Amino acid sequence: MVFQYALIGVEGGWRLRGNAEAVEINGPVAMNAPRMERNRVGVPVANSSESPEAPTPQLLLAFEEVSKPLKGEDVQMRLWLKNDSPQLRDLSFTLSVQAMRYNGTPAGKIQVEETERKVEPHKDLSIPVVVPYSSYRDLMVPNGSMNFSAVVTEKGAPDGVFMAVHCVALENPPISIKVSSPCRVGTETSAEVVFMNPIDGTLTDCCLTVSGSGLFKKETTFRLPDLRPNVRVRVKFFFVPYKSGERSLLIDFDCSSFRDMKESCSITVKP
Repeated sequence: MVFQYALIGVEGGWRLRGNAEAVEINGPVAMNAPRMERNRVGVPVANSSESPEAPTPQLLLAFEEVSKPLKGEDVQMRLWLKNDSPQLRDLSFTLSVQAMRYNGTPAGKIQVEETERKVEPHKDLSIPVVVPYSSYRDLMVPNGSMNFSAVVTEKGAPDGVFMAVHCVALENPPISIKVSSPCRVGTETSAEVVFMNPIDGTLTDCCLTVSGSGLFKKETTFRLPDLRPNVRVRVKFFFVPYKSGERSLLIDFDCSSFRDMKESCSITVKP
C-alpha cells in the first residue's frame, strides 16, 4: 500500500507533493450556492379552550431554511408569521434551538432567544434566527440534527399560545473521491480523496479510512496532518483489486470537528 498527500491553499496558496517544490495556485474556490427551502413542518397550535362558535383568529407560523445547513457554517433560518385577522397582535416570542441525537432525543440546549413584536392586521412578519458555528460546534460533533422551536404568546390573552417546530439535519462539508480507470483484477489502481477545512480553526486528529469488498482485504486507515483554516488535503492511495465486477469504494473521514464523513464511488473491475 502506497500513500501520499498534498496540502493546497485556497487563494494564492501553495501545493506540496512529497519533495516537490511549492507551486502557486490562483483563483477562488467555488463555494456552495445558497438555496431556499420552504418548511412544511411548522404549524399553528390553536387554543383548545376556545368555543367553536367564536374561534380566535389564527396566527400562521412556519420556519424556513435560508441556506443549505452545513456543519462548520452558521445555520440561518427564518420564522415566518402571518396575522390572518383584522386585529393588531401584540406577541411575545421564545425561540429555542436544541442539538438532537440520532435516536431523536435531545443532546443539549444550543441557544434561546426572546423577543416581542407587533403584527399589523393581515400582515406578515419575518424573524431571522441565526445559530453561529461557535455556539453549536461542541454539541454537534457527535450529533446530526438541530431542533428549532418557536412558542408565541399573545399579550392580554395568556391562553393564546401558538407553536412551530422544525428539525434541521446538518450536512457534512463536501468531500470528493475519484478513481483512475480502467480497473483490472491484479493491477494496481490509484484513487484520490480531496477535502477542504471550512472552519476558522485548525482540524486535528485527522484520519481517512478506506474499504471495499473485492478492493481491500481489510480496512486501511491513513493518519493525516493537521489542517489549517481554508486548506485542502489531497490524499492519493493505491490498491490492487482482487475480484471483478461492480465494486464500491468507501471512505470515512474523521477529525476533531467532524465525525463519520462518508463518501463512496462505484468501480467496474474488469477480469
